[in-house]
Amino acid sequence: MSTYILTWNPQINPWVNPINDVINIRNGILVPTRWSTGNTKRICEGDIAYFLRQSSKLNGLFGKAVATRGSFQSEHWDENKAGQNANYAEFNIIDLIDPNSNLILSTKFLQTNIPEVNWKPMASGSTIPLEFEKRVNEIWNQFRQTEMDGKNA
Repeated sequence: MSTYILTWNPQINPWVNPINDVINIRNGILVPTRWSTGNTKRICEGDIAYFLRQSSKLNGLFGKAVATRGSFQSEHWDENKAGQNANYAEFNIIDLIDPNSNLILSTKFLQTNIPEVNWKPMASGSTIPLEFEKRVNEIWNQFRQTEMDGKNA
């Protein structure tokens, strides 16, 4: 099993009403999605992915998913590339923070704590090296637990 970073830029592809997805996941409802994986064609069912917001204002991790369908090609998501294919995989989002909030796990924090991982990839689908997968998961889980404890305080 491998772990990937899936990028999202709200200026390029806005997320319509992410709050509904956050609420569904908190109520135990998995949220399926198809996501572009850049040049990556090796995602397999069961692989883990973290969603990384990349924008001029706010950058960081905001979600986690499990692949339900490995890499495949389909029509490109960008209307300017009509007639071309892009690489995709399908996922169930299992944990999600509103990506438009200031509560995401910042890229700056990640760069400080796991500098060996490229937290500013040029495209979606980059691999988190095997030796750092566990550390990324631990930091994500600690961050989420701290956030949930803060809401319950």
